[in-house]
Formats: sequence, C-alpha cells, structure tokens
Amino acid sequence: RKEVVAYLLEEAPGVSAEPVLVKALGDLPEIYAAVETAALEMPSGESTRFLSLALDHRDPGVRQGAVRVLHRIGDANAAELILTVYERDIEADGVRTATRLALRDLRNHLQMTQIVSDAKSNPQKHARARALVLLGAIGGADAENVLLSALGDQDVYLRGTAVMAMAKL
Repeated sequence: RKEVVAYLLEEAPGVSAEPVLVKALGDLPEIYAAVETAALEMPSGESTRFLSLALDHRDPGVRQGAVRVLHRIGDANAAELILTVYERDIEADGVRTATRLALRDLRNHLQMTQIVSDAKSNPQKHARARALVLLGAIGGADAENVLLSALGDQDVYLRGTAVMAMAKL
C-alpha cells in the first residue's frame, strides 16, 4: 500500500488518484504521513476540496485523519470545515475527540462573538443549546463564563446542556 500511495503522489496525482489517497488518511502512520505532507503542500482550494471528500468518507479513521490535517493547516477555512464535522449529530468518538482538540486550537478563527451571543440570548432554545455545547468543546475564559452563567438559566434543558458542556472543558 505504501508503494501505491507513493506512486500516486509522485507519478499520478489528480482526481483519479483521490479515492486511494483519501483512504490513505486512515491508514498506517507512515502512509498517513505521506498523504498529510502532500495535502499540506497542495494549494488551498485543492486541499480544501480533497479534505472535504475525506470528511464525508464512511471510514471514521479517514475522517479523523482529515480533521488532523485540517488542524495542521490551521486557517479559517480549516476551522469551518472542522466545525461542520463537530456539529454532526452522530460521529465516531475518535473523530469527535479530534474535532474538539482542533477547535480549541483554532478558536481564534471561529466566530466567537456570535457563538457567545447565541449561547447567551438566542431566542431559540435549541440554538442556545447548540452554542453552549460548542463553547464546551472550544473552551477558554469566555466559554467558561457563559457556561457558568447558563447554570442559572430558568430552562432545565439549557441548565443540563451547560452542565454537560462544562464537563468537556
């Protein structure tokens, strides 16, 4: 497999090689490392498209590998893609853990003002809960203050959500 990936990266890069290269993001560490290096060297738009394919792959190892590469890229586009993965209702534990770690490191690329505002005062209860959960994943002083404040909310659902989010800090 390592030889096939090396060949595709050097001799036959392109759309036809993508399925194999995407799958390699969930492979052995040395194979993953070769594809990670290639993805980091791709032009921004190309790497975003490639990693978006990997984020939708059925194998959680591939999705986790894509999140790790996006974490290394570390820009606003990467943070937004990672956020879309985090917001999925159902996701494998390893992928969810990788997204939390990445979001904590990339929080300066997220719309923190909007997230905090939604957590404090969005008129829709589920939007507030979503923002509270996200603050638990992102962490930081602002997140802690908002979550502590939400513990006193009149709505039991929001109080419970704040408790669960605080457990992730």
